[in-house]
Amino acid sequence: MLNKRFLILLVLSISAFISYGQHIHNENCGVSIEDQIMSELLHPNDFKGDLAKLRNDVTYVPVKFHLTANDNGSGRLETIHVLNQLCILNRDYAASNIVFYIYEGISYINQTNIYQSAGTNRNAVQSKKSNKAVNIFITQNADLDNTSSGGTTLGFYSPQGDYIVVRKQELAAKTNTLSHEIGHFFNLRHTFYGWEGAPYDKNTHGETVTFATVPGGIPNIPVELVDGSNCLSAADMICDTPPDYNFGLTAGNCSFNTILYDRNQDRVIPMKENQMGYFRDCDTFRFTEGQTDKMLANFNSTTRSYIRSSYVPNQSEITVAPILHFPEEGDTIVDFASILFDWDEVPGASEYLIEIRGSNQYQSAILKETEYLATSLRKNNKYFWTIKPFSDGNGCATVTTSNFRTGDGTSSTYEIAELKSISIVPNPVIDASYINVIVHIDDAVKADFQILSLFGQIISSTTHTLDIGQNNVSINTNVLNSGVYILNIKVDGRNSFTKFVVQ
Repeated sequence: MLNKRFLILLVLSISAFISYGQHIHNENCGVSIEDQIMSELLHPNDFKGDLAKLRNDVTYVPVKFHLTANDNGSGRLETIHVLNQLCILNRDYAASNIVFYIYEGISYINQTNIYQSAGTNRNAVQSKKSNKAVNIFITQNADLDNTSSGGTTLGFYSPQGDYIVVRKQELAAKTNTLSHEIGHFFNLRHTFYGWEGAPYDKNTHGETVTFATVPGGIPNIPVELVDGSNCLSAADMICDTPPDYNFGLTAGNCSFNTILYDRNQDRVIPMKENQMGYFRDCDTFRFTEGQTDKMLANFNSTTRSYIRSSYVPNQSEITVAPILHFPEEGDTIVDFASILFDWDEVPGASEYLIEIRGSNQYQSAILKETEYLATSLRKNNKYFWTIKPFSDGNGCATVTTSNFRTGDGTSSTYEIAELKSISIVPNPVIDASYINVIVHIDDAVKADFQILSLFGQIISSTTHTLDIGQNNVSINTNVLNSGVYILNIKVDGRNSFTKFVVQ
């Protein structure tokens, strides 16, 4: 019997003579015939237990999303698409009783060679992997080399590196590409295995496919028959996936109208919506029971022990949309140097994603609390902010979006010449009913002390006479809820703004 090392060398030698699938068609998976063989050699299904029990149990799979960007941070896909993709994964694998969860947060990588050329910088990619999760790198492209004669690789699984790369556009478009590549991770072949390099063409292969083996590519791969008589040795070697001679490559949308027969004169009708085929734009995609069994066996095999644990993620259903408090819809924020965004806690959620967009700006954060202090916003601009609640095992919650405008830039400025300094104690205000305003001034003046909301509403106003030197003015804060406020000292129509926080 050939040993494993010899088989690996054989695969490598074959790869020198076989073109990758993505060189032939427009948009596809970058996992070649030899990659699929290599995956089975490096990560064999050696599980000997009870598959029936595994089908009834929930299998929890940790995934580590790596959102990559250029060295300067530009180009990165927005984080919300990762949460949407988690929802898609768990929908696509629900029938297989497999649940994916985010392992120890999302990774952000600023490295141009990974972002732009992950396919040719595999050592760099591998150096960023987590050793406790399925690693998924979201990049600008997933092309495998720089000499492709055409076509776009949507994603690929590297059996040698044991990681997945997916183009960011696939997540933004909410496609099933990642679900397909994870199928490869778990040792699923394409349903059309063997036809990657030379898909069925009626003019070439005829209306009846009489070949016993797939023409072109690796020799001696059997052409799968409709009656299932060679299903254990042909194509993906799974008997409940019908023959597919890579029909999806040339099909329009999710359609198959070709009439053809195998050599037994049985009509060939593929499963268009199979996750491991090449048909696109079907309403749903799914795995068969045979494919599920193969994935479960692989997950429970020896080389997959690193992703198995007793951890159970939070899958609580999140049915309530977040209620946003500040800024309110349509507000104009007077002092925008830093804005404390605030929203209600959402039942079932353990974390929140906030995204703020506007004026060619984007910032985001993942938080466990329900407030976020944003800085570096620009004056006189409209912004939209979004809150998406989620948990490590549930990215399907509804988002809430609101908008506000920033003001003209009056922010902590001293417009009163005789006023030399202002300080507020305590700041932030915690378990106190007042603030002590310490004012140093050169001339005696009468001043109005106003407390304003961040969008300019006067909440309270008192008048005080200030003497030359240091003055201590006590201002009642009992009526203030938690949030950020502005203290305005007003003298003869001139203003001086200082910010403080009530917790």
